[in-house]
Amino acid sequence: MFLAGIKKELRLFTRGFRLWGILLTVVGIALMYPGMYKLIEVMAEMLKQLDVSMGEGVTGDAANSMLEMLNSIAALYGGELISVGFYTGILSFTTEGFLIAALLLMATAGGEQKKRSIIMPNCAGLTPAGYVIPKFVLYPLLIGTISFLGCLLTAFLSQLMFGGALATSTVMIGSACISIYMVFMTAVYFLFGIATGRPGVGVVVMYLGASLLPTLLEAFKINKYSPFALRDMFMKSASELDMSEFWLSVMVTVVLSVICCLATLVVVTLRRVDNTSGEANL
Repeated sequence: MFLAGIKKELRLFTRGFRLWGILLTVVGIALMYPGMYKLIEVMAEMLKQLDVSMGEGVTGDAANSMLEMLNSIAALYGGELISVGFYTGILSFTTEGFLIAALLLMATAGGEQKKRSIIMPNCAGLTPAGYVIPKFVLYPLLIGTISFLGCLLTAFLSQLMFGGALATSTVMIGSACISIYMVFMTAVYFLFGIATGRPGVGVVVMYLGASLLPTLLEAFKINKYSPFALRDMFMKSASELDMSEFWLSVMVTVVLSVICCLATLVVVTLRRVDNTSGEANL
C-alpha cells in the first residue's frame, strides 16, 4: 500500500509542469541573485571607463554611487560580493522559491479534493494512511533535497561570477539550514491543504505566517530551537555556530514535521466523505 502510494504521488509530481517548474525555479533563483549583483558591478565598471574616455564626470559619479551601494550591501554579508550572491540567493528559496513550489503543488496538497479525488480511500482500496503518509514522505523530502542542491548551485555560480571561494563548511551549513527549513514548511503546507481542502488559502497563510511569525517569536525571545531558528543560522560560519542549538533545532523541526503528518492522518481518518450525490471526477 505504501509503495503504491509513493508510485501514485511520483506520477502526479512528474506529470505536467510540476517537476520541471520547480527545477526551473531553483535554477532561476540560483542564477538571478548572484547574476544581479554581478551585473551591477559590471555596469559600474563600464560607467567608470566611459567617464574616463568622455571626461565629463557624470557617469563616474553614477559608477561610484553604484559601487558604494554594493559595498554597503557586502558589509552586511561579510564584506564580499561572493557572500552577498550566495546568502541572498539561498534565502530566496524560503520566500519566492517556497511560494512558487507551493503553487505548483496545490493539486497534490489537497487540491485534488475539489475534484473529489478524496473518494480514493473508499473506492480505490486506499486507506487514509495509504493516502496521507506517501505525501508526507515524498514531497517534503523532495523539496528539501531540491533546495539543498539549489543552494549548492547558488554557491557554485557565486564563485564562478565573483571569483574566490566560499568555505565548504559555510556552504554546507547554509544549505542544510535552508533545506531542513523547507522540509518543515512543506509539511505544514500539506497539513493545512489536505486538512481543509483549500491549498490556495494555505499558500497565503503560509507565506504571511513565515514572514510574521519569526518576528513575533523574536519579540518574545522564544526564537531558539525551532525551524525559524534554522533560517536565522544560515549565515553563520562553522566557528560561529552553536552546534547544540543547531542539532536541537533540527530535532524540533523533524518532530514538528512528523506531527504534521500524524495530525493530517487523524483529520482524514475522522472525516466522513459523502459520495451519495454529484459526479466524481477521478
